[in-house]
Amino acid sequence: RSIAGVLHAYNAKYLCAVTFSKTPSTATIVVKKGSTVIDPAEGGVYYLKEGSYTYTASAEGYVTKSNQSFSITSSDKTTGSKTITVTLVQGS
Repeated sequence: RSIAGVLHAYNAKYLCAVTFSKTPSTATIVVKKGSTVIDPAEGGVYYLKEGSYTYTASAEGYVTKSNQSFSITSSDKTTGSKTITVTLVQGS
């Protein structure tokens, strides 16, 4: 198997694919575990282990949501994916 195939199999077994449904769609998301920023994979997907995380969502002309908590549970890992809905409010 290719390296990509091995990594995909590992990700499917041990990680949860997290996506963000964003309003506005141009919002920028920054995910952290503690103080460590986690970079998304291709397509904006975050492959996360079980645990606690935070995200900050921002977009020009909108009120920023900072340090919003979310968790990856064993059931999320079993499901394999999780979508987090983020709606920003327009600022003045």
